[in-house]
Amino acid sequence: MIPSTITINPIFILNISIQSTKFTMLLRVINNTTKFDLSGYYQSKYEDAFYIEFPIYYVNLMMEKSFFDKKLTSKIYVRDIFDTTIYKNERPFETFKSTSALKPQSQYITLWLSYNFASKNKVSKRKNKSQNDARRRL
Repeated sequence: MIPSTITINPIFILNISIQSTKFTMLLRVINNTTKFDLSGYYQSKYEDAFYIEFPIYYVNLMMEKSFFDKKLTSKIYVRDIFDTTIYKNERPFETFKSTSALKPQSQYITLWLSYNFASKNKVSKRKNKSQNDARRRL
């Protein structure tokens, strides 16, 4: 499936892409220096002759804010904001049934802080004044 983009006004952009069982949504709100990213994962129920795996789903949230003409960037990322990740499976046999449920520590918060020391002028303005004839041979 091709990602779709909806532009409501120059400040608010809604970008939704759905591929298989994964979905992401990018909301750019307030101004050009603030971004919110909401992403999620859903895996549907899986069954075969001797194994049943129940659905898995979670939602992540990320906020990014830039300062000082986009040189300083701070991000906060929260994984599994609703604490819904549970791995459950079942093995039904004729004489007995085995079940398993695992609740991992899936919620965590990550903080980033980065600073870009490079200037905006990345192209050198110096000109090569050499009399070398070999400089344009390629």
